[in-house]
Formats: sequence, structure tokens, C-alpha cells
Amino acid sequence: MLHESMLQAALHEAVTQDKNRKLQLINFQVTMVLQNVYMQKVQTQLHVKEVASQKKPEWKISEEQRKAWNAAWGQEFTAVIHVYDAECLQAKAEGRKKRWLKPKPQGIEKPIPHQTQTMGDSDSDEEGSGKDEDDEME
Repeated sequence: MLHESMLQAALHEAVTQDKNRKLQLINFQVTMVLQNVYMQKVQTQLHVKEVASQKKPEWKISEEQRKAWNAAWGQEFTAVIHVYDAECLQAKAEGRKKRWLKPKPQGIEKPIPHQTQTMGDSDSDEEGSGKDEDDEME
């Protein structure tokens, strides 16, 4: 009887150790899954930032082209205004009416709006749900 109770105690201890090992294994697996999810989210965010940083130079190039175009157009318009002013002075000196109306600036390209984060909108939704998941884990 004593031998049997010792065997049962050893069996009970072995079962307890087995349960503890299984719980540790499950905890390790949960940790690995959560780390994997976190790493995927971080990699996605980094990818979005890289894409956005690569698009910035394209935007700056087009902005510089727009400014150059507007500067050239402004010089042309200034020349036209000088011709108009000369014609006005000549008409006034001759005592007659002007032949044409004063030119109006119509050709300036407006600034291009800054590029917003298109993929980031969907990521911000995921971040919001991720915060809820973190709260549930605590």
C-alpha cells in the first residue's frame, strides 16, 4: 500500500509537471504569434513610410517645374504689360482711345496639394483595432 501511494504521488507530480510544461509551451506559442503579428504590422508601417518618402521627391520635382513655369510665364506677362503700358501712353499722347483692354493674368499654375498617406488610412484602422487587442490582453 505504501508503495502504491508513492507511485500515485509520483504520477500526480509527473502529471502536474506535464501540465506546467504544456502551459509554458502554449505561452511560448502565444508569444511567438503575437510577436509575429507585431512585426508584420511594423514592417507594413515601415513600407508605407518608405513609399511615401520615395514619392516626396517626385512631388518636389513637379513643384519646382510649376514654379519655373510660373516664373517664365510671369516674365512673359510682364513684357505684355509693358507693351500695353507703352500703347496706353502712345494713345494718350495722340489723343485717341486704347485699342485693347489691359491683359489679365490667366495661366498661372496653382500649387499641387501635398500627397496624403493613401495606404496609411487603412493602417490607422488596423492600429486602432490593435490597441483594442492590446487592451484585451492586459
